[in-house]
Amino acid sequence: MRLGPPRIVSRGVTQMALGGVWALVIYQAFGWSVLAVRARLPVELSYT
Repeated sequence: MRLGPPRIVSRGVTQMALGGVWALVIYQAFGWSVLAVRARLPVELSYT
């Protein structure tokens, strides 16, 4: 079972790994911003 030239295969694996890392980073940043907004909202509501 040959996938093709190793160079192309390794490039595809590298791009997949980079895509996974970027997805994780974006997911983490989005999760943290949602947590920050959620933690900030009750404080602002209690002040009013």
